[in-house]
Amino acid sequence: MDKLILTDDQIEKLHKVGLEMLIEFDRICRKENIKYSIESGTLLGAVRDGRFIPWDDDVDVSMTRAEYNKFFAACDKYLDKSRFFLDCHENDSEYIFGYSKLRRLGTVFRQIGHETLTQRNEIFMDIIILDNIPDHHISRIIHSKICNIIKTILNAQLNIKSNNPIVRLRSKLLMLIPRNAVFSILYSFERINNRKDTELCRVYTYTPASGWGVPTKCYKKYRDIKFENHKFMCFDDYDSYLKYAYGNHYMELPSVEKRKPHINVSELSFGDIFGKEE
Repeated sequence: MDKLILTDDQIEKLHKVGLEMLIEFDRICRKENIKYSIESGTLLGAVRDGRFIPWDDDVDVSMTRAEYNKFFAACDKYLDKSRFFLDCHENDSEYIFGYSKLRRLGTVFRQIGHETLTQRNEIFMDIIILDNIPDHHISRIIHSKICNIIKTILNAQLNIKSNNPIVRLRSKLLMLIPRNAVFSILYSFERINNRKDTELCRVYTYTPASGWGVPTKCYKKYRDIKFENHKFMCFDDYDSYLKYAYGNHYMELPSVEKRKPHINVSELSFGDIFGKEE
């Protein structure tokens, strides 16, 4: 499918929808005293300028497994289901990722490379869920390999039309493994590793930005930060997180050629959010 080159107007509208989702997410969290942090480019934009990075095309938040479990339960009571859907395997059997997405109903956001997936395709906000990883080096190696195996099985559907016949065959064979069984193993693995505090944590089905994972200390204390004229939660020690994710010079702007959206999209529609589309 052809890549859609996003216009400035489309990116601005993505920011508005992203902010709408973030406000709803924050509303629910504050009702139940649930802790989270805006993260990745969203946090970087907040720290640099108090707003979206102009070329960023999505919103990211993260929270520990314990806080996410509280959020998941709170959504039953508080989520505005006329506008939003909490997408995760528990709510959508076609969903393949080990973290959740808050989706804006009435929109379309089709990603290049996801054509073989049968899950939903609305504009989304990533809800990154962190689980502990072992402190011992050998245990970390074993843990990482198990995570990679689970990720490979869950992501098999992405590769069933690969140009590589070996990858294509492997993916079709892996898809014979019941998805519910894989998620059941993943949930058990998460529970086992969350029994005690550890130095690092990560999303089990997503490769860490660097090293083994994120310093767990980042998720011990939070503060409010201003973003797009609203207050949201973030790590109290956001400096440690941003150095982990982007390096010591995270306040410096990237080169001009790197200032572009990172998600490749083939179709984008805002429905009637901004009035009837032409």
